[in-house]
Amino acid sequence: MTLIVAAPLSPALTSVRFGLMTAAAHGEGRRTAVILRGEADCSTTGAMADVLSWVTAWRSGDVVVDLADLTFIDTAAVDVLAECHRLLELDGRRMTFRSPSKLAVRLLRMSALVDQIETAGGDPLSALPSSS
Repeated sequence: MTLIVAAPLSPALTSVRFGLMTAAAHGEGRRTAVILRGEADCSTTGAMADVLSWVTAWRSGDVVVDLADLTFIDTAAVDVLAECHRLLELDGRRMTFRSPSKLAVRLLRMSALVDQIETAGGDPLSALPSSS
């Protein structure tokens, strides 16, 4: 799956609801928080991609994706997150994940994104010393 970053119809777009999922973005200090609520699956990846495209094109700084209110996530949704993560890295920006469920952690691990999960202090796991 490819995430296409295109200018949205309105630069004011900050929230999209599609089916059983809502994706919203707001400023959080020097970064943008994207809050996903409901079920993120192959039928809702378009809404996710819309908000992530808006954040990538119209906002600056790093991005944190809040997964606390997701009741379900599948590999199609994680693929969209992985593509956005890749695009942000190319732009010198970082994407991290907040409060993922056990299922989300497993899928983020499969997509090599597990090190981008924030700890309680807000730092990604990759910033912590290894526990070996």
